[in-house]
Amino acid sequence: MEINQIRENSLQAAQSIGILINKTLPLIDASVQLRPCGEIFERLMCLHVVAACAYGFNRKKAQEWLVQEDIAALTTLEKVFIYDGIGNIEQFKVQIEAMWALFWALGLISHLDFSESCNANFVSLLPNLKILQSASQIKTIVKCRSLYEIIGACDLAYCLHWGIQESKITGKILPNSIHPIVIVERRKALEWLISNDNWDNVSLDT
Repeated sequence: MEINQIRENSLQAAQSIGILINKTLPLIDASVQLRPCGEIFERLMCLHVVAACAYGFNRKKAQEWLVQEDIAALTTLEKVFIYDGIGNIEQFKVQIEAMWALFWALGLISHLDFSESCNANFVSLLPNLKILQSASQIKTIVKCRSLYEIIGACDLAYCLHWGIQESKITGKILPNSIHPIVIVERRKALEWLISNDNWDNVSLDT
């Protein structure tokens, strides 16, 4: 895998968006491995039900759906929120952008554009929790992207995140198309895909 070429692609993509980044940023280790496709899908479903509850979905019904789908991969923070109603609601809401990155990684959308927020109809592409719709149908069409593609997207997200942090320090105005929360949440998802970190503790150093 040509990591230097991946970085060159990131530099060009960032420049096209309007963000100049540090060319000497550390490269991603070429020896990283992608998590199993089933684990990625289950993480997406966990985020889906947690985000739904953050936006007001009934927690009891959410618990029923989790049992129905035999999903047991909630993190500690997610469990406390789903079962006890305790947690940072806004934090769970913005994770929709992380979900969009996982949706892309699972091959369910064709393109991941960091200068655009997720599709406004995203929820309609996911299981309908209101009717306890099973996730089995969508799971049958999942086809994980290659490690090369994932690393490429992760490297770009890392570079863009660095550019955002740098703008805070220098006072430089970011392009209107760049929304920091989109970059940060998607980077979290992409870093998780190639790390051993627990979802609640993904490292986002810049």
